[in-house]
Amino acid sequence: MHSITDLLLLTVNSTSRGRKASAPPPRHYSPTHRILLVGEGDFSFALALSKSLAQSPPGTILATTNEPESVVESKHGVTNLSAVRNQKCAQCAFEVDACALDRDVGGEWDRIVFQFPRVGRGGNDDLSVEENRKLVGGYFTTARRVLEPVNGRIHLALRDTPYYRKWKVDELAAHNGLRLVSKEPYESERWTALGYIPTRTNPAVREAPTSEGADLWVFAVDPKWKGDKSDLEDDGDKVMTKLERKSDRSEWAQSGRRGKRKREPGVENESKSNHKRGKANSKVDNTDKDQSKGGRVVKNRKR
Repeated sequence: MHSITDLLLLTVNSTSRGRKASAPPPRHYSPTHRILLVGEGDFSFALALSKSLAQSPPGTILATTNEPESVVESKHGVTNLSAVRNQKCAQCAFEVDACALDRDVGGEWDRIVFQFPRVGRGGNDDLSVEENRKLVGGYFTTARRVLEPVNGRIHLALRDTPYYRKWKVDELAAHNGLRLVSKEPYESERWTALGYIPTRTNPAVREAPTSEGADLWVFAVDPKWKGDKSDLEDDGDKVMTKLERKSDRSEWAQSGRRGKRKREPGVENESKSNHKRGKANSKVDNTDKDQSKGGRVVKNRKR
């Protein structure tokens, strides 16, 4: 005979065993973040992340690739794309240049992520190193412009081999106004369990290396970096992005979750002091607000 207390304990334990424990969200990512994924291949990372943040609000994740949708489908099929689109928190965008995020996406993002970037020409020679340094440097430049400046983070996943060390990504980041927050082992087992598989630009050639032994580099805006005024000349203005030009009525464009880019600290004061010293900018940027269409400002530049 069991006492009433014993029966209650048996019931609680049985219920606990039958309930599947929910997995915690992955490190670095939160349902409150706006997350921009850059350079997606087969969209398996986008799917893994969106499953982890499945209860997040719509528009939390924007997964992008530089290739047209038809090319992605011909290379990788439609399985992952369809699954990502079925996640309410995620959306996909195509023909987005990783070195022109301020032009092609815009907004303000809490996390910007580039998984294992590499120019697809192959080879490990010096030319390949320089091409990839240019790619990563361009990514850092444009990602900083659309990053939330206080708590935002830029992620870069890279394998730890002599070839990738030649890229000197910490040097590229510092040159582009970023500071290193952390460099840590990539959570290969976790992401693999969620379904992420690294892919090559041309998967038909051969399989990509695994993510085992790789590192995750995490960067933030360096508040001490002065930068160059011309590099930030469009910041603070409303820019019509490629996604808006393609479809002003798209779910992503209408989600209301795009933020307005913020001018880097100190730029306005620097501009005023330059004006006082008589260093006038040779570029004339006239904004004709009377030509606005649908609430968008059309910019006319005279050079």
